[in-house]
Amino acid sequence: MQTPKTTKIVFKKKKAFTLLELLVAIVLISVVAGAVGWRMYAGIEKKRFQAEVERVKFQIVACQRLAIATQSDWQGVFKLKNRQYSFEVSGDMPSRVAFTPQVLHSTVSVNGRNADEIVIDFYSSGVVLPTKSICLSYKGHRQVLDLIHLFEREEGQKEGPAYPTLKK
Repeated sequence: MQTPKTTKIVFKKKKAFTLLELLVAIVLISVVAGAVGWRMYAGIEKKRFQAEVERVKFQIVACQRLAIATQSDWQGVFKLKNRQYSFEVSGDMPSRVAFTPQVLHSTVSVNGRNADEIVIDFYSSGVVLPTKSICLSYKGHRQVLDLIHLFEREEGQKEGPAYPTLKK
């Protein structure tokens, strides 16, 4: 009678990572994460600036429409306080309408010149003065708001519930 053969199971020892290999992997991951983070931060800053510009546009257009609808004069003022601009609105406001001052991270200029205070008057006739362009800029981003073209509306749209579009 034969004795059964025993089979040997051989286990290979797994080689552990060396400290140098771990450091190289961590450095590579850090570099990739830094590059992605830098691009994301730049994209976030750009979107934040665009949102700020849209808020300013909205408030300027709303002031003009409210001046027409309420048949009263309104005023919007860009003021420089503590190295930051804010946009404040004043006028004959109904109790249900309230504009909180909007703090801007951008610098504001008119015709390329910075000023401590820039006043925009909104008259009940729909006229907005000054008719100059306002430039908002922040960390390399720049947007020009042309006050003449900002209020142009499509044909057939009305300025308010009781007032038709003004003809030039």
